[in-house]
Amino acid sequence: VSRSSNLFDDVIEGVSFTVTSADASGSVQTTFGISTDVAGIKANIKSFLDEYNKVIDFLDTQESYTEEGGAGGDLFGDPILRSVRSALQSGVLNPDADVLDNDLDGFNSLGVIGIDLDSDGRLTLNDTEFDEKLSESLNDLADFFLEDNPVADVSDRGILLKITDSIDALV
Repeated sequence: VSRSSNLFDDVIEGVSFTVTSADASGSVQTTFGISTDVAGIKANIKSFLDEYNKVIDFLDTQESYTEEGGAGGDLFGDPILRSVRSALQSGVLNPDADVLDNDLDGFNSLGVIGIDLDSDGRLTLNDTEFDEKLSESLNDLADFFLEDNPVADVSDRGILLKITDSIDALV
C-alpha cells in the first residue's frame, strides 16, 4: 500500500496510522499490534450511564413536590416528563425481540452485562460483571448497544438506537 502522504487511514477499518520513516530498499519490516481499548470502552459506557442518570435526576427534580417548597420544577405536572422517562426506560429495559434471541445469548439485558438499575431508576456499572462480558465477546456487547439490522417486519435494534428512536419520536 502506498500513499502520497504519511497518513494511512483507509487500509484497516477503524485504524489510522502515520508512517514516520521509510526504507527505500524495502528490507526493513515494521510490525505493530492493534488491541481493544477496554478502558476507553468502559469510559464511554460510564459516560452514557452518567448522562442517563442526569436526565433521571432532572426528571425526579421536576416531578417532585413538597408541602413546604411546592412544585420541584417549572415543568411540574407536564406530561412530557412521563413520556421522556418512559422512552428512556423502555429503551434500556426492553430490548427488541431479536436482541433477546439466541444470537446475543448472554448479552440480552443490562443486568447480565453488569449494568444495574437501582430503586430510583438510576443505572450503575458493576465493573467485575461488565469486564467479564467485555472479555467474553466484544461484538455481542457492541450489538447489544448498537445493533442496527432492520429485517422485513422485525426491527433488530440495540438499546442506544432504541433510545434515540424514542426521543426522536417525542421531538
